[in-house]
Amino acid sequence: MSSFKLWRDRRPLKLLTFLFIVIISFFTIFQVSYFKVYLDNTVETKVYNSLNLIETRLFDYVKFLENYYKIPFLPEFAELPESKGWLLDLIDFLQDIFKRERLEALAIFYQKELFLSWNFKETAFPFKRCEDKIRREGNQLFALKISKIEGREYCIFLNLDVSYYQ
Repeated sequence: MSSFKLWRDRRPLKLLTFLFIVIISFFTIFQVSYFKVYLDNTVETKVYNSLNLIETRLFDYVKFLENYYKIPFLPEFAELPESKGWLLDLIDFLQDIFKRERLEALAIFYQKELFLSWNFKETAFPFKRCEDKIRREGNQLFALKISKIEGREYCIFLNLDVSYYQ
């Protein structure tokens, strides 16, 4: 009889232990899922920031050349000796972003024609038209941003391998 009484006395302790384990398990699962969402949001924020940086630098480049030559921007400006330094500055900036953010591909289109690119393949372009969009396919994150500078359309494309961030 004494063992039965001992078991009965431990029953509230077993219930408390069970509740403690359930609560800890619930919060652990919640923390893991929240961390996954946080990582996804961080990567998307990083991509948006990179796109905005590229757009700002591209805008500065185009506006400077338009003010310098006093005519609307043409990609052929890059071939003129006076603007080679500015193009190299833009390329250095884009190369730095490409390496720092560990991008798989980067491309800038001017009026739907390829203007500048790093590791870009036509088959890697998963969009039908230029629009502000981010799409994820497995470990690949594809981002596209449309930028209008003085009525002309520029399209910025990024491809990022997100397995590094997971």
